[in-house]
Amino acid sequence: MKTCTTNGKIERSEKRFTEKTEKLDSLVRAVDGKIVTEEKLIKLLKETPNWKTLELEELSDKNRIPINKLKNDNEK
Repeated sequence: MKTCTTNGKIERSEKRFTEKTEKLDSLVRAVDGKIVTEEKLIKLLKETPNWKTLELEELSDKNRIPINKLKNDNEK
């Protein structure tokens, strides 16, 4: 038993549902664009010079070798 008010309520509900779905889809796309994948993170870590410096500092402390010597050996 459909009446005019029932049809109107259904149409309004469908419209709200569609709007919410579109908003949710756009939020999901925005979040997906900001996620860093594991491969990308590994690449960033390998290419960032500060990580290399930290690694050299750790090695120099561990092996009791001056860090300048490790840097020079690493650059050759």
